[in-house]
Amino acid sequence: MGKWDGWNVDAKSKESLERLADHLCEGGVIALVGAGLSQRAGLPGWETLLNDMEAAARALPDASKQRIVSTKADFLWRAEVYKEGLGVEYRRFLRRRFRKVMAEIDPCITHVVRLPFSHILTTNYDTCLEQAHQRYSAVEYDDPDWMDKAEMREFLFTFYHAPRRSYIHLHGRYDQPDSVVLSHSDYVKRYVISDEAAQRLLILFATHRIVFIGFSLSDPALMQILERVNSRLAVGDVKHYVFLAEESAENADFERRRLQKMYGIEPIFFRLDQTFSQFERVLASLVEQVRQKNPEKLLTARASKERTGKDALKVAPTSSEDDVCELPQVLRHQSEDPNKGAFGGKAEANGRRLSATVETVETNWYKITLTVEQIRKPRVRRLSGIVEFHLHPSFDPVVEKVEVKDGKAVLPVHAYGAFTVGAVADGGKTRLELDLAADTRFPQRFREQ
Repeated sequence: MGKWDGWNVDAKSKESLERLADHLCEGGVIALVGAGLSQRAGLPGWETLLNDMEAAARALPDASKQRIVSTKADFLWRAEVYKEGLGVEYRRFLRRRFRKVMAEIDPCITHVVRLPFSHILTTNYDTCLEQAHQRYSAVEYDDPDWMDKAEMREFLFTFYHAPRRSYIHLHGRYDQPDSVVLSHSDYVKRYVISDEAAQRLLILFATHRIVFIGFSLSDPALMQILERVNSRLAVGDVKHYVFLAEESAENADFERRRLQKMYGIEPIFFRLDQTFSQFERVLASLVEQVRQKNPEKLLTARASKERTGKDALKVAPTSSEDDVCELPQVLRHQSEDPNKGAFGGKAEANGRRLSATVETVETNWYKITLTVEQIRKPRVRRLSGIVEFHLHPSFDPVVEKVEVKDGKAVLPVHAYGAFTVGAVADGGKTRLELDLAADTRFPQRFREQ
């Protein structure tokens, strides 16, 4: 029987995670992202979405005409009835429910975007992945139409030579309601009446390695295609991967064998908890393993392009080589402004001053230059050595060490909003704090974001 280790991951899953890191470094791996990832960003899963649709349909003036659907009915049929009940309001409902602009990027979404997937496919209707990509990196991406024959032919033919990553919505986008696959009739139209979508998935599943993220593996269309591929083309090897939560390691042993034999999928299990914090740990570990094997494979972080020439994607080292699931430091603080009040609240202390300048680079994007320097006063010892700058958790690394030169330590960074900076100098004897949102000299939009 298997058992959970100190990181709530069983031994076989650790081995699988290592193999996946190798595959990612080799290239050609596709991520297939489901609703589990978007739920962490505050978007609805199936059950919540259907309940919201039902409430919206019943709130309409002619709600008395709506048929009551038992909660035991399958999801597709419930969606069918609610979509019919919403009528012309259906499109507005989708736009309103999924039009989420992320104030902060969820760590799990950031990890997925950073990892060297050749392309990312999703069954989600939102654009959280694209938002994360835009905010995290200056690298461009493509978003071809999954149902456009010419675009998908080009995508398949240029898969290994594509100049940039593609984000593809298999079941449509909220801002294109007619493309959304949600109800029973939508599924019939997409997968039964026409087999174009199924054939494209079959080609991808048969010829490329897929990593399922945020999936419960309950989508009937996808699982049927996987079973067809595995039964017809499998040669005994396990090709794909999936991240799954489990309540016990014993269940993991049983489920692993089923997924391997039926679908050719290697599961990476983590212990189920309410916040899915173990999921963060596992993804963070995968990012760290890829960084150790080939750091150039990771997506370059936009938020730290101009930092002192260091590897902008460096993750804080683990406490020991065996603890491969150690959380990077950027994930250890989850409040909106964790440095506020943590460094004494003063920008001047012990003859040192922490200051900043803010320059608008483009709309909603700013260059911040942070400086710690010696205040010219009698009997103040010279500033030397290393100054630690403690940044917002959205930066990676969250702590930058800068050598003092000519009496100053200077750190340029990029960000889309204000935060509180902490600085530590003189071997820890001096602690400084500066709230960038409180300085009225800086642009108002910057201070309010």
